[in-house]
Amino acid sequence: MLAEWGGTVATASPRGGLPRSPQPRPRHRAGKVGSSMDVQAWLDCSRFASITKETYKRYFDQLRTWTDESLLTLTPSDYCALVEARHWKDATARNCLNAIRSYMHWRGQDAAPIMCIKWRRPAFRPQRALSLEDKARLQLACHKTPAGKQLSIILAVLWTTWMRVSEVVRCELRDLDLEGMKIGVIGKGNRFRKMALTAETAGLLGGWVKYGRSECASPETHTVFVNTRTGKPLTVEGLKANLSHLANDSGIQFSAHDFRRGAATHAVGSGMPTRVAQLQGGWRSLAMLEHYTDTLGLDDVRRFLEAA
Repeated sequence: MLAEWGGTVATASPRGGLPRSPQPRPRHRAGKVGSSMDVQAWLDCSRFASITKETYKRYFDQLRTWTDESLLTLTPSDYCALVEARHWKDATARNCLNAIRSYMHWRGQDAAPIMCIKWRRPAFRPQRALSLEDKARLQLACHKTPAGKQLSIILAVLWTTWMRVSEVVRCELRDLDLEGMKIGVIGKGNRFRKMALTAETAGLLGGWVKYGRSECASPETHTVFVNTRTGKPLTVEGLKANLSHLANDSGIQFSAHDFRRGAATHAVGSGMPTRVAQLQGGWRSLAMLEHYTDTLGLDDVRRFLEAA
């Protein structure tokens, strides 16, 4: 396994970068270490984004169902066994470990065995990025039902704005500026950011809001995209299920994040300045943009050389 003993207690935040600022500690504990009440108390006083809290809570629920051992005695070998039993990928294993470390630090248990584990990142390999042609094929494969029409528009929004799935489902009508061709959303770290829309995508959204959405959204729903059967806000799980069905129908294997990587790669490869691409993608550093566009190669260089 990739885990190993040794080293000091990590001081970086779960998202990496600058050292973690001290988290507030409650005067009274809500329960024993690792209990659902205690974990909830930690999440309530943390500054994580809501989707991060949900993910961390799910990790601890899985820990409790997998082992009866206390987190105080959980060893690196125990954690490796959990990762293998759950068939977790490397990113999930690291994220869960970050959650455990943050919680145990909040609990004042920095000397626990699990705090000494290190999880090395695997060697980087370029990740899959969707092409413009595949994006067009996927839109054509969408059904002509209200749900299919909405999904086709979501694909256009994903390609234009480079949003994440969790951001798409949180888009609200009040943050949609069709005249200014802009859309706002609360993204990672509870940061509100705005993205540019093309005239075509703004037109699709305008038609959806005026005609398609108005027929299936309930009055109390304020999100742009909805569950077309219930009228309630579309969920991350619901959108991922729709994308999975689309992948099976079209024969194109993809994930929603392939749109973000593919659109950024296409834009930078077509000549968009990296600073402009960084603004559209909401990345804090150009290094992250370079990571997303790592599939650019010599063919892209040759195209610019021939055009010069």
